[in-house]
Amino acid sequence: MHDTKPSLTALLVAAARAIPGPLPAVDAQLGAQVGGKFGAVLDLIASNKAGALLARAAGLALVDHIHLRTAALDGAVAEAVAAGCRQVVVLGAGYDRRAWRLDALRECMVWEVDHPATQAEKRRQLGDAPPVAARLVWAAVDFAVDDLDAQLQANGHDPERPTLWLWEGVTMYLPQAAQRATLGVVQARSAPQSWLALSYLTPQLLPGGKLAKAVAAQVFAGIGEPLVGAMSRTQMRALLGAAGFDLASDTANPEWARRFGGNAGVAFLFRCERVAVALRSQGSP
Repeated sequence: MHDTKPSLTALLVAAARAIPGPLPAVDAQLGAQVGGKFGAVLDLIASNKAGALLARAAGLALVDHIHLRTAALDGAVAEAVAAGCRQVVVLGAGYDRRAWRLDALRECMVWEVDHPATQAEKRRQLGDAPPVAARLVWAAVDFAVDDLDAQLQANGHDPERPTLWLWEGVTMYLPQAAQRATLGVVQARSAPQSWLALSYLTPQLLPGGKLAKAVAAQVFAGIGEPLVGAMSRTQMRALLGAAGFDLASDTANPEWARRFGGNAGVAFLFRCERVAVALRSQGSP
């Protein structure tokens, strides 16, 4: 992403969540807070059934996909908290507002970790809105230059207590070296019974073969956020295992649709993105 500009893909994800889809809209107030022409258009789409249907069709089911991915990871948050995690670290938080909307986090301390430019814009949007979480900590981190471990240490994260690490919509933008470096910090700061919930992209981006893959790659490269971190399910399992985590589940969009009530046929278009949930076992080094 650009060094001084908020992430465009993070904004698009937030916009998709604000449009009514297969599930109730999440963060539907985004348009008013963003302001300007984009915010006005988003408000119009979100408040108009026909506009929402058009946006869903124009996005080739991307809105549906984001709704279902959000629901899948919301479920992982609830399960991890129920299992005893009271520390939640959101890596690459973007405009995600789980700390403001999930009742499961009422007894949790939540760290919002993201690039300084995106985080500053998010804080501007939120203003004085109080979080649902018991405590919220902002940690501005440029993963390319800043020390994530040092930032978490300085901001009160306790590596002796179980942590839920939430990593949504980020790994596909990171080269493997950066993925491993981040997971190295996660491993070092994860007590037994910690959880890791993340989404990742498999090499087949979309149905349609090489042409679809090339077009998608050009689009994301053109906005300054190239897709460089796709990996197979086998590679993901190995990456998590090297970080001391045992894979508990690994699901794709059609499975989310069946669980949360979306259209499995439409969801097939984005079967390439998966949600993996892994646990740090008692015996992990």
